[in-house]
Amino acid sequence: MDYYLRIQATIDYIEENINKPIDLLDLSKKAFCSVPHFYRIFNSIVGMSVKDYIRKRRLSIAANELISSSKRIIDIAYDYEFKSQEVFTRAFLKGFGITPGAYRRKQGEGVILFNKFDMSEGGRKMVIGKLKDVRIVKLEPVKVAFYRGYGLNPEREAWIPITEWLLSEARELYFKQFGIYPKVKELVKWAEENNLYRPPKNRRYFGFDNPLKTDEKSEYGYEVWVTVNEEEKEDANVKFKNFEGGLYAVTRAKKSSKSLMETWQKLFKWLETSGYKHGNHQWLEEYITIEGQKGFVAFDLYMPISE
Repeated sequence: MDYYLRIQATIDYIEENINKPIDLLDLSKKAFCSVPHFYRIFNSIVGMSVKDYIRKRRLSIAANELISSSKRIIDIAYDYEFKSQEVFTRAFLKGFGITPGAYRRKQGEGVILFNKFDMSEGGRKMVIGKLKDVRIVKLEPVKVAFYRGYGLNPEREAWIPITEWLLSEARELYFKQFGIYPKVKELVKWAEENNLYRPPKNRRYFGFDNPLKTDEKSEYGYEVWVTVNEEEKEDANVKFKNFEGGLYAVTRAKKSSKSLMETWQKLFKWLETSGYKHGNHQWLEEYITIEGQKGFVAFDLYMPISE
């Protein structure tokens, strides 16, 4: 099982269909895996989401056409699946720091475009080193509170209602004392200062990118899970569900985007020679706390596996 060849197939497919609608389900089929698993593999190997990769390639190929052809900007925008010239211009400016019109006038001078990702043998060298510590862990079924965030920072947006749920009693006490509900940052600070948050010792916190669309949202999100005790209840935003558990390969990563990405890359590489197969249950990132240190300090990465 070679994940690099699978992702190469999807990259080739993207290139061949760059000026057509590209569906995440079609790409996952090319990679012979589920949508969530494909999303995670692509992100880990390529270093960005498939959505961002497609956008960057479309902008770069469109940029070449701005110089090599006399097509109107609006026609180029439509050719590469941008809904309007305004949408294309905003994306171009954000990606390259210059408008399409100015780019054409300057003949692309000083602008670095985004090339097709190289999955050749040379491209594989980006996976550095091997993992020294991989544990095989079976997670038991458990009830979790969950919320999915969206937008520019979906992880942050997911944590806001989760934190309000965790500190619901402190939040109500704050309202009784001050007559208003505080923002999350102020709530956390006030709860800590007044010793109002004493989480159970067995509380666990998980999260994961969620590429599955919903009826309400067409964009991808980030979902946060918190294990639930029997006496706890749902609120208007945070709901409960049962997680069935499963078998996992687990390793630890530092709390940084670079460390997370590199560790996921190594974990996928480890799987190729581990003797295990990839499982179909939910992959997870567990937020790790260490006694005496404030906040989350690391992540345990949970890759679903089967024997």
